[in-house]
Amino acid sequence: MEANVNETQSPVDGAVRSLVVDDGAMNRRLAERMLRHLGCEVFTAEDAFSAIEILRTNEIDIVFSDVTMPDLDGADAVQLFRENAQQAFPDRIQPIAVVAVSGDALGDDRKTYREAGFDEYLPKPISVEALRDYIARWSDADKP
Repeated sequence: MEANVNETQSPVDGAVRSLVVDDGAMNRRLAERMLRHLGCEVFTAEDAFSAIEILRTNEIDIVFSDVTMPDLDGADAVQLFRENAQQAFPDRIQPIAVVAVSGDALGDDRKTYREAGFDEYLPKPISVEALRDYIARWSDADKP
C-alpha cells in the first residue's frame, strides 16, 4: 500500500483529497501525477482493502477506482468505500464521491456504473481534462 500526499493549492476552494485505487502501478502513478498537477492531495492504494484502510484514517473527498481488481470488484468495492468513509467520519458535510475508472469499452458504461453505485465513470486512458472537469462538477455540487 502506498500513501502519497501533495501540498499544492487546488483549483477549487481548499485541496481536494483524492484516493486513486488501481492494481496497475503505472495507472496509479499517472493518475496521481495528473491529480497533483490539478492541486489535489493524493493518496494511492493498489487494492480495495488497502483503500479501505486509507478511508478509515483520512477524510477523502473523491475516490477514483479501477473497477477490475483482483481482490474486490465494482459494486462491492464502492459500497465498502462509502460505508467505511461514513463510519470513520460521520460528521462530514458532503458524502464521498466514488468514480469508476475502466479500460473496458461497453456501450452504456456511465449508466451501468451509476447503477452499480458509482457517482461517475471515466474511461481509460484518463486525461487531465476529464479529471479537472469531474473535480469542478463535484466541487460545484456542494454550492447553492
